[in-house]
Amino acid sequence: MKVSYSCMKNMDSIIKSHNARIMRQNNPTTNATKTCNCRDKGACPLRGECLADSIVYEATVTSSSDSQPYVGLNGGDFKSRYRNHTKSFRNKKYEKETELSKHIWALKSKGSDYTIEWNIWKQSDTHQREPGSCNLCMEEKLAIIQSKDRCINKRTELLSHCRHGNRKHTRLKPR
Repeated sequence: MKVSYSCMKNMDSIIKSHNARIMRQNNPTTNATKTCNCRDKGACPLRGECLADSIVYEATVTSSSDSQPYVGLNGGDFKSRYRNHTKSFRNKKYEKETELSKHIWALKSKGSDYTIEWNIWKQSDTHQREPGSCNLCMEEKLAIIQSKDRCINKRTELLSHCRHGNRKHTRLKPR
């Protein structure tokens, strides 16, 4: 059997990759999970916690007339959910994606200035308490109920089914 030298790593790259792997294992700062990967740390929506996952978050929309909270959840990292929100704020075709985007577009149509402050309400997991619901969805419903001010969320969101049940837990169909 012939082995061509062009399809194998040279000795220099083998040694470098081995050394890099050893250095990563011995360096605790690279093993720690990142909490933020924003280029401008001052512009991070969650003040350095934008990579938090499985969270219930609150976005407080403050305009010249009032301040209203919106409660949402995300099973993955918050930053991807935040990008979807900002997409729906910028593009008119996505204005009806969430209740928050509907509210922002209503403010834009009135010509009102607004600011949004993002906060983590609770971090939980998507472990199912019972079939059809998980801790994260229950925490979101609790946050909507407990919101002190008039919430942007619709009360019908309290009746929605868990979206996380089909992702992590496969259900067997009867034969």
